[in-house]
Amino acid sequence: MKNLLPYLAGLFGIALCCFLISAKGIKSNRETTGFVADSGYITPANVLQLLKIDPSDTLYTIDLNAPVTDTLGKYYKMANGNYISSVRVIAHYGYMLCEARPDGTVLKKEKYIFNNFECCWNGIDNCLRKYGNYYTFLTCGTGTAYCGGELYVFNDIIPQEKQVGITESIWAWTGKKDIYKDLSSKMEMSGDTVIMHYTHCFYREKKNGKHKVKKEQHLDAKYIQQNGKWAAIDSVKVNAFLYQ
Repeated sequence: MKNLLPYLAGLFGIALCCFLISAKGIKSNRETTGFVADSGYITPANVLQLLKIDPSDTLYTIDLNAPVTDTLGKYYKMANGNYISSVRVIAHYGYMLCEARPDGTVLKKEKYIFNNFECCWNGIDNCLRKYGNYYTFLTCGTGTAYCGGELYVFNDIIPQEKQVGITESIWAWTGKKDIYKDLSSKMEMSGDTVIMHYTHCFYREKKNGKHKVKKEQHLDAKYIQQNGKWAAIDSVKVNAFLYQ
């Protein structure tokens, strides 16, 4: 029975929905200014203390064995007054994105998955960031001597499979002795255009653990929406740079 509970319909959204009912009263453990209404972080203490829900209801949605100060997700208040949030689903490799009204009425929810673990993350902020009227979620792909990041950019919660991710990072062994490639980026939003500032580096890993850079290149790539999906303006040039 314990193994079946994670798959029961509607269970994944419980923590999100309940959290958003009292979003205005949530105090982020990372905020020094106290109570916030426009954005914040989500902890087990937030969910359980404020909403007074039965722990068994969320047992497989959030990790109730985690310290009460652990951060499980993040939320923002939207321009329309609703809340968008992203919370880790421990029964699967992924996060639940949810939009709900202040009274807790759930309008939309979608699960975004990644492979194995967040190898491309720098912290919980990667589960939800805001750029103007857009939001991002970073998903990771893993493999043998490989970690890649795909960035989903959206202003409305839609199924993950209906989106096309933007390459955010790649770390991989080139197959040539001790030579590795490391693609990193910094994103900015200009109106409805995504600009990715890429740095592509090839380096040799020495026996002492230090790296010797063999080649480093830079590229600023612009992405626009075409038929509802993000695409590079000069896809031939961008792909040649990313996957060299």
